[in-house]
Amino acid sequence: MAAALQRTAELTIDYAGRRVQFGQPIARFQAVQTHLARLASEAQRVAVVVDAAQAALGEHDDPQLDPALVCAARTLAGEAAIVCARMAHQVHGAIGVTMEYPLQRFTRRLWEWEADDGTAMRWARRLGADALASPTRAWQLITGICEQRVLQSAQRLE
Repeated sequence: MAAALQRTAELTIDYAGRRVQFGQPIARFQAVQTHLARLASEAQRVAVVVDAAQAALGEHDDPQLDPALVCAARTLAGEAAIVCARMAHQVHGAIGVTMEYPLQRFTRRLWEWEADDGTAMRWARRLGADALASPTRAWQLITGICEQRVLQSAQRLE
């Protein structure tokens, strides 16, 4: 999902820079700029949390992911898939759904993957239940364990 989100953002940013309307690229219009910024940030946010989960998997001799990190990654990816696909198609207009243009291959898969193994809402509920299971667990989730891994992976991306 992270790779499909990244490619969706790349295609959309490139298209907005090339598509001219009213004598200027549509990327210069404020509404389109908002979509492009959100697309890029959502794709990057998902990449960071997926990278954090991958890094956490590699930290142990016996690979075992923190269920909260898995739930957080899946929740973010699922939410971003729906939002980004919708925004990409708004920027592209009708060309985004044609068979010749590659966008539809990525957005169709994003919509399918979002529903696989439960929607983002299901994963968010599971994350919430995990946080509520014990007061110390909730505090750890809020203040640091997942955040530290995300920060470490963000530093590696730089």
